[in-house]
Amino acid sequence: MLVPDDKDQSATAAKPVTLEYLLWRDAGMIRAQAELARSAVLVAQAAKTAKQRQGSLETALDAIDHIIALAMR
Repeated sequence: MLVPDDKDQSATAAKPVTLEYLLWRDAGMIRAQAELARSAVLVAQAAKTAKQRQGSLETALDAIDHIIALAMR
């Protein structure tokens, strides 16, 4: 796999991918997944509260599904 050089973003100046870059990229993906998981927990708590207040669990679950689908794009 090749990535563009910092000085020249053209494909002709590509250099091999370093382990440091791969770790940085993977760490970013892990952070994003952790943030998504935290958001899902908060939405689930909100759904539970909505269920207790209004009795509409299906509506709350639909909202959770919608938020997760948007986040996964």
